[in-house]
Amino acid sequence: MAARWMVEKIFSTKVFGGNASSASGTAETEVQPLVKRDSPQVDGGVWVYIEQNEGRVAEVSWELLGEGAKIAKKLDSRLEAVVIGYDAERIAYDALSYGASKVYLIDDPLMKHYRTWPYAKAFSDLVVSKRPDVLLIGATRNGRDLAGNVATNTHTGLTADCTSLDVEPGTGLMLQIRPTFGGSQLAVIMTPRHKPQMSSVRPGVFPRPPRREGKGEIVRVQVSIREEDIPTKILDYELVERSSIIEESDVVVSGGMGMSSVKNFQLIKDLATSLGGAVGASRKAVESGYADKENQVGQTGKTVRPKVYIAMGISGAIQHLVGMQGSETVFALNIDPDAPIFNSCNYGVIGDALKVMPIMIDEIDKRRSKKEGN
Repeated sequence: MAARWMVEKIFSTKVFGGNASSASGTAETEVQPLVKRDSPQVDGGVWVYIEQNEGRVAEVSWELLGEGAKIAKKLDSRLEAVVIGYDAERIAYDALSYGASKVYLIDDPLMKHYRTWPYAKAFSDLVVSKRPDVLLIGATRNGRDLAGNVATNTHTGLTADCTSLDVEPGTGLMLQIRPTFGGSQLAVIMTPRHKPQMSSVRPGVFPRPPRREGKGEIVRVQVSIREEDIPTKILDYELVERSSIIEESDVVVSGGMGMSSVKNFQLIKDLATSLGGAVGASRKAVESGYADKENQVGQTGKTVRPKVYIAMGISGAIQHLVGMQGSETVFALNIDPDAPIFNSCNYGVIGDALKVMPIMIDEIDKRRSKKEGN
């Protein structure tokens, strides 16, 4: 039985730069949009930002093309993409293969590495020029930084960390759905007067669409930016392999407060190693120092969509369920028979993780050794 969330619609003209009043009754200064919804010359289109670093595309970019296609169909519009980088033409063609009908390619040596100012200026200028109806950006570190700057530059609203997107029939307004900060409700946020309607979405929320033969148009966009205009300079850089591959793993083993200590949390790492998976953790486990922030799954952590998600000693707070609800198969073990996690799993075991896990690890290792021996 899935956990129930209350849904609350929020229409806040104050947040989105409308003419609103404060709680004290003092009128707020209205922020005029650069592109109004009722502009007679709005080009429209649903845009997806394709984030890349050293030629490697963030997986969330492809996921958003899949979801963007659904939004574009409901709006009777076009799915288009934006690629910014250097020597990035191959990525533009990949975007066509994942469903974009047109790709705006900003390919310039100044864009080889991500820097806030040149990326935000180039992107903002393109948005004002072409005036898309919807703009979707992955909620990665760079994506969050870029989205906030583009929204500010173009005087529009931004709904961060959405977990679902839809379109309101009749109005064409995008329903930007995300958990409230308390996690007990869902907020449905709209941008009724400004364009584009902007949302950032965390990796793993939507499935990756199938790749097909790409057909479409690549539009090369020139930028008028000089190196001397950019306030930040890259003197040197080093590529560092990240210890966590949690968003890309087919198997995620997560531990919660039921693991009791840093020493016991090693069992989570051992089980993940035995299964060839990645380590996850609940927010409380991270706050208690059992695991790093990079491993946190949930509303304030990462969203994962593995084939198998194993929750050990995790109670199943709604904030955690947000991050793993897209898992294909969920296995949960908890000593408390009334733990909420049992309402959101495919297989549940009532037991002490500290006693069960060593047996699991030993049995998995034996079977693997036997298989390799044959």
